[in-house]
Amino acid sequence: MFGGVHKITPELIGPDGKMRDYDDVLAEVTGLIENERPKEGLLVLLGHHGTIDAVTTRLLDEGDALVLHREDDGTINILAHIPAARWDEIARDVDRAAYEPD
Repeated sequence: MFGGVHKITPELIGPDGKMRDYDDVLAEVTGLIENERPKEGLLVLLGHHGTIDAVTTRLLDEGDALVLHREDDGTINILAHIPAARWDEIARDVDRAAYEPD
């Protein structure tokens, strides 16, 4: 979807976060964010509800996306919540922008 390197990791797709200790899930995922964060560009993570819930304390519906920013102190801030129902609209807007001058 985004090009570049693809990696499957148990921190995100392993047993649902609700079946693991909350503190362990939080440590595993924040460690993943720190270790996999590129010097430039974006880090895109796909995971299960329990994992995302542990890191953000935000409940998502199937197919939703969060845009996150990690501060230098390790704090993770939610910049945007994109509901799955809006993906078609977003794709249409991106496609339209490619053909319309600024």
